[in-house]
Amino acid sequence: MTALAGVFNLLASMCLFLPQTTSLLLPEEADQTIPSVLFLVTEVIKAHATPKEPFSPECELLIKECLNLLEILCLTIPKDISSQ
Repeated sequence: MTALAGVFNLLASMCLFLPQTTSLLLPEEADQTIPSVLFLVTEVIKAHATPKEPFSPECELLIKECLNLLEILCLTIPKDISSQ
């Protein structure tokens, strides 16, 4: 799980410092209802953020990085994509 958290952290950093990364992660195709990166983040949150027992530190890190990526994507979304 920590490797996946690291990937989410790397993607978030790339979105902040490399302007085209967000556009690459959120394609403009109208036929795609949910971009694949958002689908992946949603699935990770559904799988790990609703446990019946307390969060492990690894799980908590994964959830934090997942939500951080979502926040960064929202903050860096290009204007031409945001209207969709």
